Amino acid sequence: MAARSASEISDQIEEQVNQGHLLPGHQLVPVRELAASLGVSPTTVAAAYRRLRERGMVVGRGRQGSRVAPRVAVKSLGSPAVAAG
Repeated sequence: MAARSASEISDQIEEQVNQGHLLPGHQLVPVRELAASLGVSPTTVAAAYRRLRERGMVVGRGRQGSRVAPRVAVKSLGSPAVAAG
């Protein structure tokens, strides 16, 4: 992960979730640890995690850290009826 801005960090994490590399319930790297590994401010990583929470991608657990949010199963309602013509 070579991200430098909060939006780049959150975009890369979201991509990992969407590709199935990070599964629901997976604990994200602590803010300070990720900031140190990326060479950015902890504030930048915190902003990225906040952005992901706002988008519903992760859930915060206070001092227990952040985890990938559970996926909500969408019930199929079947094919909609379409009038001929």
